[in-house]
Amino acid sequence: MSRKLKTFIVLSSTILIIMGSYFTYIQLKEDEAEIEKVVSSLKQPLVNMYHIEMVDGKNALVFYEWGYPTEANYGMVQVKKSLLGWKFVYGVSDNHRRFDDAIGWFYTELEDFLVLRGPVKYSVIADVLVITKDGKKYEAEIVRSENQKGQWFLIAEDEDFNEATLVARDEDGQIIEEHVIVAD
Repeated sequence: MSRKLKTFIVLSSTILIIMGSYFTYIQLKEDEAEIEKVVSSLKQPLVNMYHIEMVDGKNALVFYEWGYPTEANYGMVQVKKSLLGWKFVYGVSDNHRRFDDAIGWFYTELEDFLVLRGPVKYSVIADVLVITKDGKKYEAEIVRSENQKGQWFLIAEDEDFNEATLVARDEDGQIIEEHVIVAD
């Protein structure tokens, strides 16, 4: 193979990779805007978006808070991409009224996976662990809004979280709070 041909192949491949990355980035930004429109269409007051989690290429979960600050509701919406754009599939909203808890939790079973999630009430909470009855450990993701309010979530398939322990820790690993999950 000639040197010119090798150079052409390398340059062409590099350009294709850059273009592909750019179009993927643009598509994701367009997807986020369209997904936010789906959540806005629910007509809930004072929506505060936390995070959009792309589960796969066609499904996403949106974690948000809505309602008045002293009576915040924690919502999750599942959306699915179709030929016509993103469509609402399922939504759930909960109010965690236990004001003395550092973290709360909600359990939601969806068609292909389950979601554990809940509010994170203090900024000192650095991580949330879920430990099953048989000792498996899962680290949940914590997402925060612009005003530093937070939610944690864990997406799993085929796992029994009934009687699992939920542990909130600070950045030094000190336990702030523990709960036992009772999933009906």
